Amino acid sequence: MKVEMAGRSQMSVTGADGDTIYTVEFAENMPNGACNCPDFMTRCQKEWDKAGRVREYGEPLRTRCKHINAAILYLGNAVVGSFNK
Repeated sequence: MKVEMAGRSQMSVTGADGDTIYTVEFAENMPNGACNCPDFMTRCQKEWDKAGRVREYGEPLRTRCKHINAAILYLGNAVVGSFNK
């Protein structure tokens, strides 16, 4: 997946097909984030609304899709990389 900054609190994440671009918005559902992919819209958002807490990808009833996780990993790697400068 290709991940890029798309704004102050947004990231663009290319889907598995290589053509579809999803937008991850970290200013929504703090601290979970939101995504416009079908998985988030139909499954994860409902779980967030019920639980009100982060349930990681891989957990039952997760609140984050793979695009949100890819964006978080990208940001984490950028922070860790900044320590080596």
